[in-house]
Amino acid sequence: MFSSVNMKHIYAVCQLDTPTYPNSLAIITETGLVVGKIDEIQKLHIRAISLPGTGRRVVFQPETATYGFIVMEKPTATQYDVGGAGDGHGIDEEGSFAKPDADAPMEEEAPDADLSAHYAMPAHKLLITDQTNYQIMAQFKFNKNEMSQAMVSGSLGSDPRVFYIVGTGVQKAEEKEMTSGRVIVFQYADKNLSIVSEKQMKSFTTCMKIFKDKLLMATGSSIKLMRWSEDGELVQDQVVNRFILPINFKIKGDFVLVLDLMRSVTLLVYRAAENKFDVIGEDPLPRWPLACEFVDDDIVSVADSDSNLIFLRRDLESSGTDIKDFVEVAGGNFADSISVIQKGTLLADTTAAERSFSQNALIMATQSGSIMHVLSIDENTYHILRQLSAKLINSILPFNKVSVEKYNATTSGPNKTTTKPSVGVINGDLIEVFTSMTGEEMLAAVAGVVDAQGADVTMEMVARLVEDLSRSH
Repeated sequence: MFSSVNMKHIYAVCQLDTPTYPNSLAIITETGLVVGKIDEIQKLHIRAISLPGTGRRVVFQPETATYGFIVMEKPTATQYDVGGAGDGHGIDEEGSFAKPDADAPMEEEAPDADLSAHYAMPAHKLLITDQTNYQIMAQFKFNKNEMSQAMVSGSLGSDPRVFYIVGTGVQKAEEKEMTSGRVIVFQYADKNLSIVSEKQMKSFTTCMKIFKDKLLMATGSSIKLMRWSEDGELVQDQVVNRFILPINFKIKGDFVLVLDLMRSVTLLVYRAAENKFDVIGEDPLPRWPLACEFVDDDIVSVADSDSNLIFLRRDLESSGTDIKDFVEVAGGNFADSISVIQKGTLLADTTAAERSFSQNALIMATQSGSIMHVLSIDENTYHILRQLSAKLINSILPFNKVSVEKYNATTSGPNKTTTKPSVGVINGDLIEVFTSMTGEEMLAAVAGVVDAQGADVTMEMVARLVEDLSRSH
C-alpha cells in the first residue's frame, strides 16, 4: 500500500492531471466530487521515553551523540541521607559519580514520616543518555536543596572541548530568595562525566546560552557575560543590572531579547568593539510574560500569564531617546498558557506554499501539553482568512455565535475582565472547519469574501488555501 485515504462511500476514482490540479485524483463520493493529491507523508512522530524523575531541561550534544537531562527525583523521606553532601560535588558515599541505573525503582515514601525534617525540595540530577536508545551513560546528583533549571551545551573560548554547562541555586529554609548557587562545567568523554570547572554564584541561574564563544546567563536580577580564561575558569566579562527577575532570553545575531517575569521584554545589543551591552528597546507595559522569541529583525513575540500571544515592534519613529518603546502590532488569546516559544517549523518544505508559510515560523508548547504552530502569511491571505473567520464564527453552532470582537480577544486585569479584540492573528483550528463543510455551506461561507484588491474569491481558491495551511500539522 502506497497511501491510504480515510473516506466513506467512494463510488469512483480516476486520475486528474490539469494545470490547476496536477498529478491529482478525482474521487466521487455520496456528497459530490473530491479532488485530492498524494503528498509526502507529514507526521509528527512521538515516542515516550521513561526518565527516573520529572524532566526539567533537555539539551542535545551532537559532538558526543548524547542528550543531557535535568531531572527532579520523586521526594522521599530518606533521599538526602546519602549522596549530594560533603565536598559540594554531588558525589555518592564511595566518593565518585553515581553509577547509571536506568531500571532502578524509585523509592517509596515513608507513610508516617515527618518529611519536612529531612528535606526542603526533591533532589535534582544531571543524566547523560545515548541519542539512539536513551540508555543512561552517566549521571550526577546535585547537593541537598540544590536545584537546576539552566543548561546549555557548547564550547567556550578557544578551548576545543565541548561542555555541558549547568546553573544551579540553593534553597535555604531561612531565606525567601536564593542567595547562592553554582555554575558547573561538565565534560562527557569516553563514557565518563567529569567536572572541568565550578564557579560559585550569589544567586540562582535561570537561563544560559553560548554567545560569541562566551557564556551568557541570567542570574538573580542581572544578565552576565562570562568568558573562558586560559586557566579553564569562568570570569565575569560584562553585566547588565536593570532587571527584577529575568527568567529567559533569546539571541539573534548581536541582539539579546531578555524576558523579565515582573515586567516584560527588553532588547539589548552587543557592541563587540567596545565589549558592552546597550539597551535599545523595552516594553513599557508590565505583562507578566512566560516566553518570548524573535520573529524577524523587527518583530518579537511574547506569551503572557493570561494566555495571550502578543507581537511587538520597536517604535523607530519616536524621538527623544535611544531606547525605543515596543508597540503592539498583533495579538490574540488561545486559552492556554504558552511556556516555550522556539523558532522552527514542522513543514517539510515540499511545496511553494509550505516554503512560504515556513518563513519566520514559530513552534510553541503549552502548559497543558499541546504543541502550536505559528505561520507567517502575506497580507492578501490574511485579508481573506479574516473575513472567512468572521463568517464561520457567526454561523457555526459550537461557537454559540459569539461576537467576532470577543473571539480570541486578548485579556488582562486581575479578573481577566479587560478585553481587546484580536488583531493580526488567525485561529487555524477555526479555519480548518471549512474543510468539513458541505458544498452548500462552503458556498455560503465564502459569499462576499474578497481579496486585498477587492476581487471576489471562489470556493475552490479558499479550499486550496485552507488545505495548504492544514498541512502544517
